Amino acid sequence: MILVGELSLWVALLMAAWAGVTSYAGGALGREDLVTSGRRGLYATTTMIVLASLGLWTALLTHDFSLKYVASNTSANMPKVYVFAAFWGGQAGSMLFWALILSIYSSIALWTNRTRNREQGHGLGLALARKQADLLDHELTVRSVPGRGSMFSVTVARIGDLASALVMRTAR
Repeated sequence: MILVGELSLWVALLMAAWAGVTSYAGGALGREDLVTSGRRGLYATTTMIVLASLGLWTALLTHDFSLKYVASNTSANMPKVYVFAAFWGGQAGSMLFWALILSIYSSIALWTNRTRNREQGHGLGLALARKQADLLDHELTVRSVPGRGSMFSVTVARIGDLASALVMRTAR
């Protein structure tokens, strides 16, 4: 099981790199076949990360102490609920857990938007940039060119201006 988990993580790394490169190239070159290949690469990445996670959970729940991670994060008399949670108890397991969550969310996002027209954005970038600028009390400017994209810029106060503004606020 150790070999399957490790191999699936290496395949997941290669598939993630493939998905990123082909998706970017497909978008830049306007080639739908590369975008489709990148989408399938992300699904393969998710599958491999799920397989590695199942392997680690199996090793944890069966107390396979030949695996260093299991030996250092569990014990033979530990209750099952804590053994299950030991998956994210160590640094390596925590990284695998976050990779699992992010890959599942990415796959869900791709699956739910698979029929959407890719030429049109859905405004998420502007919404996020506007919210962050409002939270930080900064000015946001947007420049958009049809067919080319949009650029957001945020005007940030200099340290000296910020310090004098804070002094003015506290003086009130």
